Amino acid sequence: MQSKNDSIFIRRSIIWNNDSPIGSQIYLLAFSDSTFASIDYSDIMYGQDSVYIDTYATLDWGPGNIDVDPLFETGPICDYHLSMDSPCIDAGNPDPEYNDPEDPFNPGYALWPAMGYLSNDMGAFGGGSVGYWLSVEEEEQVSPSEGEPGLTCYPNPSNGSVSIMFPPSFIVSTEILVFDISGKLVRRFTDLETNILQWECNDDSGREVPSGVYLIQGISEDQSLSVRFVKI
Repeated sequence: MQSKNDSIFIRRSIIWNNDSPIGSQIYLLAFSDSTFASIDYSDIMYGQDSVYIDTYATLDWGPGNIDVDPLFETGPICDYHLSMDSPCIDAGNPDPEYNDPEDPFNPGYALWPAMGYLSNDMGAFGGGSVGYWLSVEEEEQVSPSEGEPGLTCYPNPSNGSVSIMFPPSFIVSTEILVFDISGKLVRRFTDLETNILQWECNDDSGREVPSGVYLIQGISEDQSLSVRFVKI
């Protein structure tokens, strides 16, 4: 990662097996005293020594940083989940403002894909603003075209039928996939004719799925959107 004449703030993040022109992970390049980087509560490979600081650059190495293998876990929907033994779980900023969302069916514990208790996780899925899944091999997550709605479901939570709505541009070459909290695929919809789909909260065998948290993912030729759904 390289920064030139910028001010960057790295919070509750993981930078691991990265590449930069100089320095193993981060390169702070400056032609004047205008490059500033602040890093805290993050897992940085090789720690502070991994940051190359140019003559005019400034680094604020804040509290809570660690240098430990994050133990990423590759699953069917993401390459960067934290495994159960990851040191990054509950290791982010301890301020309750940054807490992970709470699992409504398991009070005191984080709602998946966040892990552990409510304290903030380092990485993509910690905190309350997770919007997209990350993957190296799968297509890049992109937002719908301007003016188009994203992937939504209603009612949410629900104990019965739920309407899954997605952009009209998704109808061609689209799959709607439903995963349970472990990442197991429980339902697949193909050959869609409209951009509104009714799901009766059942799996591909017709059995009702149990209460819990599910990920509904829509995949087209050039887009991938997702929404979390709670079955009560």
